[in-house]
Amino acid sequence: MDIHKIAWLLFIAGAGLVCLAWIGSVPTRVQWFGVGIALVGAVLSLFGKGKKEQKDSEEAIEPKKISEEGGGEEGAEKKVGSEKEEV
Repeated sequence: MDIHKIAWLLFIAGAGLVCLAWIGSVPTRVQWFGVGIALVGAVLSLFGKGKKEQKDSEEAIEPKKISEEGGGEEGAEKKVGSEKEEV
């Protein structure tokens, strides 16, 4: 299981305990326990990157390579110039 999923589960569980304390279903001590669980989940979410975020950051660092045939402005000018010559 991904660390972010665990963090979300802890945060939601903690928030649920706080909500139950607000409506009076559980004692106030359980509310503080819920706050602690939610804080652990929030701190846990700061560690590590998800697979998608890591993949996106790697793509941002490494620019995509342009093929020699049709890449860039020079390739476009060559194509336009060669079309003019052929006509």
